[in-house]
Parts: sequence; structure tokens; C-alpha cells
Amino acid sequence: MIGPVAPAGRAVRRVLVRAASLTVVIGLGLGVGGCSSPTSGGTAGTTRTTVPGTNAVSAGGYRIDVPRDILVRSTAACPVLASSAVITGSFTELSTCPLDSARGTVVLFGTGGPPLSPVPIYFDGDRSFNGVAVQVLVGASAGGVGVAVSNYLLALLPGLTTWIEMVVPGPSVDFIPAVAQQILSTLHVLPGSPVTTATGSGDGTMLGHWDVHDATLDVVSATTAVLAGQNGGCVCLEQDTLTLSASADASQIMAVVTKITFVNGEGAVLPYSTARANSPIGERSMFEFVAPHLMLQAMLDPPTRIGTFQEGIGNIYWCGPGLNPMFSQACGA
Repeated sequence: MIGPVAPAGRAVRRVLVRAASLTVVIGLGLGVGGCSSPTSGGTAGTTRTTVPGTNAVSAGGYRIDVPRDILVRSTAACPVLASSAVITGSFTELSTCPLDSARGTVVLFGTGGPPLSPVPIYFDGDRSFNGVAVQVLVGASAGGVGVAVSNYLLALLPGLTTWIEMVVPGPSVDFIPAVAQQILSTLHVLPGSPVTTATGSGDGTMLGHWDVHDATLDVVSATTAVLAGQNGGCVCLEQDTLTLSASADASQIMAVVTKITFVNGEGAVLPYSTARANSPIGERSMFEFVAPHLMLQAMLDPPTRIGTFQEGIGNIYWCGPGLNPMFSQACGA
């Protein structure tokens, strides 16, 4: 994948991309029939007693209980995260919180839009906590000051615009640290809050042109797309041909890299080299909408080089024409 420049305040180490689910009708030009906005329904949450030794933190109609040694802070604590903290706010407010430089365990509980990069990019499965469906993404990076490894976990809640992102420092890679499991186990719907039944948002079509800061994605048909971006290994343009298909339940668009072409500045095709490729042939991913004209791309294959920690987080978004300006920062604009 291709590595874009980060939005201000949050550095991106490398693009590898990740997502969850959308409803797609291949026969209608990859039109997405998800929800243009999360729909509400179901039952309200039940009253729960706060777990001893924790503080209750709420956002977007959900609550988690966080160990008291992770201090409840305001967004004013950003952009310097010198100690463990849990912070709630809108996705734009939390974009100023630099998780890649955190010196302790940090929990961001965001609402109103998807989390901005860097975020973990490997799909770790769909989970359910106290009746709340969660899509879990994981990753790791070289640690911050005095930290060997920073382990990342992102929990996307129904609708994908409320989320919990955590970074847990440690001596080694641990994609789902114990404290993250503990916090997620307390996730529940607040009493009186409607339960969304949506998995994603943003009706539209995948066909057409998409971009992130220094890469493009052109979906030319229901079965073919071309992802293009600079390749530093050969100082050239890398063009990855993706073969597209719908998942068995038509809820996702699956993509597989089937061809890689290197092109120099004069437009001449260069010899292919596996070692230089940003994306290996056979790499699998899937796409979904999180807002109109804004897609996530999800990596389906686990990392093959666990020691290369900086490849565990990155920018996960593709922006299309007509995107609401409030989301433009997601693609480095």
C-alpha cells in the first residue's frame, strides 16, 4: 500500500488499510446500499454498576469503565500525552491527540466521525460485548519515548462513527493487551440510548476516482480497480491491479492484488521486482463506506513481518468527489 502524508497533529508511518462491511450490489455498478446515516432501533441499555477500581466514561450513547490509574482528561491534554489518560470528544477534537508519542496507556473515545490516522490496519474479527457489535482492528509500531512497542487497538462501534482507540506501551507486540480486553468487556449501551442497527454509513457507488494524499484508486468496473502511488524503492510509480468481487452475503467488496506494474517518469514500464513492491501479489483487502464519498480499505491478511512494527498503523481512508469538507482531513487534504 501507499503511505500518505499525515493530517496535522498525527503522524502516519505507512499506509496499509483496513475496514469492515458495506452492502454492495455488484450488478448495479458496485452501488453501496448501506445506510446513509445510522438507523436507530432495538432496546435501550440497562443500568450497570461501575466496576470497582474504575471510572465510568461515556460517549455517543455508550459507556466503558476504565481503570482509575488511566486518568480521565479533557482534550486540553492533547497534543502532549505525557501519562496514561482516557479522553472523550469529537473525531476532530481527538485528531490532535498524538498516540504515536504517548508515554502511557491512552484511550480515546470518539464520536461524530471516523478516527483520523494513524490507526491500526489489520482486521482482528467481529466481536460482541454486552450485546454491542464491534469490529476490531489491531496494529503495532515502534514505541515512543522510553517505550519498546506501542500496541494499537481500534474498536469500531455500530455505525462506525463512534469508536474506541487505545494505545498500550509494552516490551513486545501484543495486539490485544489485557487492559484493552478489560475495558472492552465493560462496553455497553447507556440506559435510554437507541441502539443503531447500521454497520456502516454512506450510500453511493464505488465506481470512479478516489484519492488519498499521494495515491489514487480508480475503480473502472465491477471487477477491476487500479491503485497507484509512488514507490521509493525504484523511484517510480507503482500501479497495483485489483480484482474485485462481492462477499458471499454481498456485504463487502473484496479485493486481491493480481498484477503490479512499475512505470518511470517517462512512462516506460520497468522490470517487476517482488522486493520493491509496496503490495505483494495476492494481498487481500476489503472496502466499505463510512460516510458519503469516504471509504475505508481493510487488510485481510495478517502481518508477515511482525518485527516491522511501523507497518502496523497508517492511513486507512479513500476520499471521493463531493466529500463533506469536515472529513477532508482523513485523506490528508
